[in-house]
Amino acid sequence: MIFHSEAQVNYIVRCLADMINDRLGALECREESCDDYNRRVDAAHSQMVWSHPGMNNWYKNRAGRVVSISPWRLVDYWHMTRNPDLTDYIATPRFVDAEAD
Repeated sequence: MIFHSEAQVNYIVRCLADMINDRLGALECREESCDDYNRRVDAAHSQMVWSHPGMNNWYKNRAGRVVSISPWRLVDYWHMTRNPDLTDYIATPRFVDAEAD
């Protein structure tokens, strides 16, 4: 859990740095990027014991979807979260006050 938290914080910090450098005020995840990520999570989980129809465990929600464990090896998750791809987001420019800038 600690490793995943550190990888996610790194990702967020890099997003913030990109926002500062590119003078962005907001990033909103594109729906297709979110859907693609969820498809990849579900596809990876479908190959694991946690998703087996005969398996009951605390990783599954009421709909039977595994939601609380990463399906990827730590090194793969590290690579996935190393550098954000801003094309996955709708980027909104930061409001600039002409007198303050």
